[in-house]
Amino acid sequence: MRALLLLAAAAPATGQRAALLATGIRAAPIVYFRGREEVAPAPEGSPQLAAPGNWFSVNDEQKLLPEVMSKLTFETSDHAAPGDLKAEEALRTSAHWGRLYVEGWPASMQYLRGHFGEVAPRGALPVLAADPPDLCSSLSDALVTLIRKQPSIVVATRGTCTFGTKATFLAEAAGHNASLATLLLVNNEAGNQHAPGPDAHEVQASIAMVAEWEGQALLEELNRTQLTASFVPVNCVESSETRQTSALCEPCAQADALYVENERIDGGTLQVKGETYEYLLAEFGRPFRGIVRRVVDIGDGCKSVTEDLTGALAVVQRGGGCQFIHKAWNAQAAGAAEVLISNEHAGDALVRAGCHPRWAARNVTIAIGLVSSSAGAALRSSSRATARPLYGGHGAAWSELAKYAAGETRPRSKKAREKRVDALAAERRGGEYAERRAFLVGGAKDEL
Repeated sequence: MRALLLLAAAAPATGQRAALLATGIRAAPIVYFRGREEVAPAPEGSPQLAAPGNWFSVNDEQKLLPEVMSKLTFETSDHAAPGDLKAEEALRTSAHWGRLYVEGWPASMQYLRGHFGEVAPRGALPVLAADPPDLCSSLSDALVTLIRKQPSIVVATRGTCTFGTKATFLAEAAGHNASLATLLLVNNEAGNQHAPGPDAHEVQASIAMVAEWEGQALLEELNRTQLTASFVPVNCVESSETRQTSALCEPCAQADALYVENERIDGGTLQVKGETYEYLLAEFGRPFRGIVRRVVDIGDGCKSVTEDLTGALAVVQRGGGCQFIHKAWNAQAAGAAEVLISNEHAGDALVRAGCHPRWAARNVTIAIGLVSSSAGAALRSSSRATARPLYGGHGAAWSELAKYAAGETRPRSKKAREKRVDALAAERRGGEYAERRAFLVGGAKDEL
């Protein structure tokens, strides 16, 4: 019997998708086409009728979904018990989604694992833009050299050819060990999906996809700077019997959870006139790049800026009756490359400036951060400054500092307070950020 295999194309296929939805099966859109005249009507009680999810009719054609189509199971499992590394590995292996943490990026990106390919890699990996961008032909020699030098994440746009074709070209470029490369697809329509690859189920590279607007922003930034990123597979349950937690979704592995809490880059250092301050990255915008920039004071940033800020670091006063995002928009419209918002008062804790809803800040394409009032004063009296992304668990660290200053975690005895201050000041590389201890001593409202 003749059969034609229709491969799942990287571009959307409306007819196939509608047919799949009609079956009620979560599976990749791969179907076998056979002429109507070649298919006899299925008798009552036949396996075809007993398994309606595999057989269906579209436009007078009988179509069959293969039984084995995906490496994903979508099964629900409880979180691993603390210290149960075997259970953690099982969850990590079966995870079908997670968060991609790009170092220095304002927010993590949700990724969906492909129906084919291997498990998401561990640890921080360099992120490389695909060449050619759609990965529908052989990779450039320069990119092949980089991939074979060390494991890498290669970002390619969706479209032109099948997901499997892209993965195959990448695997071939990686050589004898295809696991050295991870394919990160950028969707070309709203939403996200688990990429199917019926033509590449033997490919050993990891496959994942991110939403269009986040992926395009990542590609834009890769044209200007080098980036590294980590995949953090996530597990979700309605309730847990193995772990005391109120979170429905958590990293599959404890090591990943600790990385997210303590190690990822969500801030860094500010160098002004030989002095070092700390900045916290906003939850929107783009990464800081560690470049020496001209400093321009634009007041509270709540009004349009007439001065040319091309390539400058704009220092902005917090407050003034407008939101963080409005300050960012006004500075960006005047050409600023980076914005640092300074606290109004000396006793104010650093925070990660937010924007809600998150999508409202899609058009903010410059780096945004927040610094202390003393750092703001230093900036306003300087003509040059450098904001450099560095490890330090900045957001989590300052959250704990603020709780202590507010009295939530402050011991009663002086000796215990001294011990607690020492511990908080040292946590998350705190020894590199002198402002943390200064805030604890000055912001606690009492004597140690």
